[in-house]
Amino acid sequence: GRTVGETLGEDVLGRILPHIRHALAGNPVNYVFERKAPRGDEVRVLNTPMVPAVGPEGGYGGYTLVTDDTERRLAED
Repeated sequence: GRTVGETLGEDVLGRILPHIRHALAGNPVNYVFERKAPRGDEVRVLNTPMVPAVGPEGGYGGYTLVTDDTERRLAED
């Protein structure tokens, strides 16, 4: 596996880390952030809900599903 920083980049990690910490504290979160596409200069709008999950020893982990909301956002504007 890869870390969030390896997957999204350290700059993005710095912006979303407070949301991740909130989820790992046991709170569901939903946040939207913008990120440059991996190939090219296009900025993508990513919707990211995180659902905490309690591990067998009481620690928190979580589940997330990142969806690209760029087209929907463009249609709304």
